[in-house]
Amino acid sequence: MNTQGTFDIPIINIVMYSSILIVPLLIFIWLDLKVYKDLFISIVRMILQLILIGLYLKYLFIYDKIWLNLSWVLIMILAANFTILKNSGMLNKRIYLTTIPVYIIIVVLVFLTFLIPLGYENLRSAQYMIPLIGMILGNILSSNIIGLQRFYEDLIHHEDDYIQFILAGAGFIEAIKPFARHALKTSIMPKLGIMATMGLVSIPGMMTGQILGGVPPVAAIKYQIIIMIGIISSATLSVICSILVSAVLNFDAYGRICKDVRDLL
Repeated sequence: MNTQGTFDIPIINIVMYSSILIVPLLIFIWLDLKVYKDLFISIVRMILQLILIGLYLKYLFIYDKIWLNLSWVLIMILAANFTILKNSGMLNKRIYLTTIPVYIIIVVLVFLTFLIPLGYENLRSAQYMIPLIGMILGNILSSNIIGLQRFYEDLIHHEDDYIQFILAGAGFIEAIKPFARHALKTSIMPKLGIMATMGLVSIPGMMTGQILGGVPPVAAIKYQIIIMIGIISSATLSVICSILVSAVLNFDAYGRICKDVRDLL
């Protein structure tokens, strides 16, 4: 067993391994699913972005300045915010500028909770800060895309129910609460399913990476536990905050969904 570190995969091996992409490509062709261009663009973007971030992180870890680390975290938040709103159909300047502080506050809160198990000296370093916050933001991104899409699609498709709640005397928050509840459940249930079967059905990515890097399994488990607690907490908080903040902006004075939001969806 190699305990000295991770095996460095030769480039030629990666190129050879990439040939298995023929499988999804053949499935796309069989189903006449015209996403060949999307597949190619996604792969090329992934490779280029990972190469660039690899080079950047190399020097980020070397210099390890707190202001530089926080600057990169801010860029990550801005990119995540843009992707969430774009993929959920909510992308406009009004919402984008409003949700930025929401995600900043949530990331700061999660950062502060990590001080309990990791301590300030560890957490302030790029080695810990960037990967941990990156995993949190990645899960916030996926949960919010699902949550916002579900919330507004349900509202539009079941607008009569929403109007009946209003006519029955319900306040705005009370009227949208059933839709927010369904949206939150839809976005969070996949993560709860993963947590419930973690270690039994799958070995999670963070733990796998640490084990491949030579970290003892018991130590890797500890990190996986704290990151999953942070993920489920931040995902839940961010989804409900995104729904409430966007709802305040996306409804007019009469409690109707704004026309520009309907057009986006």
